[in-house]
This record gives sequence, structure tokens and C-alpha cells, in this order.
Amino acid sequence: MLWSLIWIVLVLVGVKPFDPSLMCGSLTTAKNLILAGVKSVTLHDEEIVELWDLSSNFVFSENDVGKNRALASVQKLQDLNNAVSISTLTTELTTEQLSKFQVLPCLSTLI
Repeated sequence: MLWSLIWIVLVLVGVKPFDPSLMCGSLTTAKNLILAGVKSVTLHDEEIVELWDLSSNFVFSENDVGKNRALASVQKLQDLNNAVSISTLTTELTTEQLSKFQVLPCLSTLI
């Protein structure tokens, strides 16, 4: 939620969209960045969709249980704004991968 609020403030004061952005953890923040029209978003998640995820995430359905969470969320997030390029990383992040991003609103532990 905090990153969502920070991003909204940046947009309101005229900060240009960042490219590329990396999302770790919050689908709500990813949704807000995508709706704001950033150029690209990369979703990072190494976990799979579990049954309990269905009650707390608007992008998952029963068909997604057992699939990687980043991969399972791409289509519904893409439907929010087709102008934003959405990609995924589903393995542990490396320093080299992180160096390619300008914005890293990560809401879960990287180490």
C-alpha cells in the first residue's frame, strides 16, 4: 500500500513513468503502476498459486492453482492497460538482473 501511495504522489507531481520497473510481492502496486501507464513492468515471484491466494488476489482463479504466481497474473494485469509491456521473472533474482531496473518497489524479502 505504501508503494502505491508513493507512486500516486509521483504521478501527481509529474514524475515521468519509469522504464523498466520490477515488482516483487504486491499485485495491488503492480496494478497501480500498470494503470498509471509505466512503459514496462516485470513481475517477480518464485512461488506458486495456492488455494488461499484466491481469496486475497483479484487476478487468480481456481485454474491458476499450482501455477507460478507471476505467470498466472500476467493476462489479467495486461488487460488493465495494453500499452504497458509486462514480463516475468520466476527464479531467484541476481545482482545482474536487478541492475537492469530503475524502480524496485519490492514488498517481500529478496535474500
